[in-house]
Amino acid sequence: MTSLLVTPFSPSLLSSNSCFSGNFFGNYRDGERTVSVLTVPDATCLGFWGAHPKSAHHSFSQAPQSGQPLVWLERAAVDKALQLEQQPGSMLEDLFLSLQTPNLYTQEVISSSGQGETAELDIHYRTPTAALVSLSPEKARIIDTLLPPFWKSRLLPITPVDYVPVPEASVQTVRELLSRLKFDPLVAAIVGNISIPQIQNDIRFLTGEDGKSGIISRHSFSTGALTAANWLKDRVEDTGATCRLVPFLVGFAPNVIWFVPFNNLYSQDVRLITFLFSRYNGSTDTNATVLISGHYDSRGSFGNTRAPGGDDDGSGTTGVLSIARTIKRKGVKFHSNVELAFFAGEEQGLFGSKAYAREY
Repeated sequence: MTSLLVTPFSPSLLSSNSCFSGNFFGNYRDGERTVSVLTVPDATCLGFWGAHPKSAHHSFSQAPQSGQPLVWLERAAVDKALQLEQQPGSMLEDLFLSLQTPNLYTQEVISSSGQGETAELDIHYRTPTAALVSLSPEKARIIDTLLPPFWKSRLLPITPVDYVPVPEASVQTVRELLSRLKFDPLVAAIVGNISIPQIQNDIRFLTGEDGKSGIISRHSFSTGALTAANWLKDRVEDTGATCRLVPFLVGFAPNVIWFVPFNNLYSQDVRLITFLFSRYNGSTDTNATVLISGHYDSRGSFGNTRAPGGDDDGSGTTGVLSIARTIKRKGVKFHSNVELAFFAGEEQGLFGSKAYAREY
């Protein structure tokens, strides 16, 4: 019978010549560790894994019953001052008990009539900061609404997925950027100029809480999303910039894009995000572009038509809009091209941002 294996992530374990390369179900966070979820199809794979140097830190379990989705649960990183008095592990145990699991660690239990019945939930992996469970499709769809504070869920793929490593060149680029990251008083002054009351007004419009916008949902197919798109375009153009509505799929609300060339007309030459732009000067033509983005669409859950999306991702949307206003107010001149983007179609599968990437 196929087994599930949760083991510390290692690229060599997922290389093309490994029997695990076709049995990968994703990488997930467990506290400070990244772990891989794999299936073990046969004894050959088990021997390959046993020779691996990290094989001592692992967990084996029986694969879930047919039709039972796997869900990864993990505890979010939270400042100690915000943590609840109750131990995080006990809160998750309370959830498991509330699902009325006959037996948390077995696939089948014997009822009082002596016949086998399926357990509501099975635990395949458990630590104080993470768990891998399988449960009915009905429960899997709503488990995110039942989780205790500071816990989040991720539904695993139904079938294995390809492991695609991050190119080393991309990793090196990030390392170089981080090596130059340091406090800059000019950047601090620009950030300090962002208006919190203005952000609050913006978010109340986007969620419909202002009683004026009429927005009930910003679902990508809704009239509320079109209202939000045109409102965002108008707000950006209030700064004197030119903003585009860019359709990408029939029926979807458009992306809202503002391009800021490196020689923009704002007069003050400040070193915004110096570590990113230091390789350019204000008089050098460049096609390098830095993207600052958020998605303005939202989605209701389980039949709810109301989808205010105040946090997901009204917070990011108003953040990008605040940057647009601050660029104008502070007269920022960039040393690189910059685009500010409000994407749609994120909730349906990142369609807006994928269309944007294809343009490049």
